[in-house]
Amino acid sequence: MTNPSRRIEDCGRNPDERLLRIEDDGKSVIDYLNNYIVPEMRRSSSKAVRAAAGRLTRPAEQLDRRHGA
Repeated sequence: MTNPSRRIEDCGRNPDERLLRIEDDGKSVIDYLNNYIVPEMRRSSSKAVRAAAGRLTRPAEQLDRRHGA
């Protein structure tokens, strides 16, 4: 475990470097989300919509038959 008093002392040192590091980390997270997570969610979403459409075809046909459409 780290020494809490040392962490407090370090907080005031190089705040610009810490902010730049936080900014770089944030950019890395955003890049990861945009490059890996978003495309996979889009693929999964389109598969889910296709599956739902396929499953809704039969009930729609039953409704059409019941109402004579």
